[in-house]
Amino acid sequence: MSVDPRKLRPVARPGGTAYSRVLEGFDVERTSWKDVSPAAVGASNTIEALIEAMTAGL
Repeated sequence: MSVDPRKLRPVARPGGTAYSRVLEGFDVERTSWKDVSPAAVGASNTIEALIEAMTAGL
């Protein structure tokens, strides 16, 4: 069984008094922790190192 979001016409509330419609879907490739862990990138355990490793391919 699958759900067709175009038929449901879902509404999202991003914050405050703003609302939006979901008109299009897309997939985002997931990054595994093994690829971005400090040991894998050869860095210390810092937020900056993790962000840099996660955004390297963008």
